[in-house]
Amino acid sequence: MSYLLQIAKVVMILGYFMMIACSHHALHSSNNLYKKDFEYLYGVGYGKKLNIAKENAIKDLITNLQVSVKFTSQNTTMQNNQSLETIGNASTFLESSFNNLTGVEIDDVRHEKNNITVRVKIAKTILQAQIMQKVQNAQDFLESSTNKCGSPSFKEFKKFQAAFKEWQNNISLLQSLTKNSYEIQTQQYASMIAHNPNYNLVIDFKSISQYQQEIANILTTELNKFITINKAAKNTVHVQIIQDKEIHLYFTFNNCKGEIEHSLHINTYMPESSLSDANNKTRLGAIIYKNILDSL
Repeated sequence: MSYLLQIAKVVMILGYFMMIACSHHALHSSNNLYKKDFEYLYGVGYGKKLNIAKENAIKDLITNLQVSVKFTSQNTTMQNNQSLETIGNASTFLESSFNNLTGVEIDDVRHEKNNITVRVKIAKTILQAQIMQKVQNAQDFLESSTNKCGSPSFKEFKKFQAAFKEWQNNISLLQSLTKNSYEIQTQQYASMIAHNPNYNLVIDFKSISQYQQEIANILTTELNKFITINKAAKNTVHVQIIQDKEIHLYFTFNNCKGEIEHSLHINTYMPESSLSDANNKTRLGAIIYKNILDSL
């Protein structure tokens, strides 16, 4: 009798392991519902309508790329801390890049109960070619912005920062797609965007008698939000300050070659005498800042 009980236990144990094996096989089969070609990238989405399912599939494809880009960037960060800034905008960058991406196609459509399942794909070669073009375009802009004086101008600085970040993001995306390390020097450009461009400030007062130092201090404070004032700089910003009923400021930004990069006129609508009030000094700073910002 005990012998029969032992056989029964063995049968039960074998049956238990067979059930686990079968369930594992079923799960494995479900996870491999679609066959994949290594030459493509894929995304799967669900929805009540085909267009919604397709949109969700594209978002899934983007998510897969984001994970890949972040993984690549984090690995690169171990070697170069400059990559840390790249990760911050990876999600936004990929979303905007896919708005204009061509070559995404529907690979499969399945109707399952009340839902539609869509798988989209894009050939890696197509994606790589488009990203390479973006890298080249950004590279061309960065080079053209620094060719003349070795650094971006005051007028182009914000565009330069944006182009550099997009350039870095595209390089990270290429690295995640190709698994290659692109030997592109980013250190020089990274140091340029870390600080505002250098300019020597020259102030010329006309008909300003009582509050020259106060106006100069206010002007310097506001300009320091856009440029780094450096007497040794080859770029120059010349500011002529004139009292003509109201205080007027005339800005001329010159590059290292003496060529005009940018000019600006600010009418403060404030007479010099109004600066006896501390609140008006604060107001003057706000007027200067807003007008400079709006001119960019």
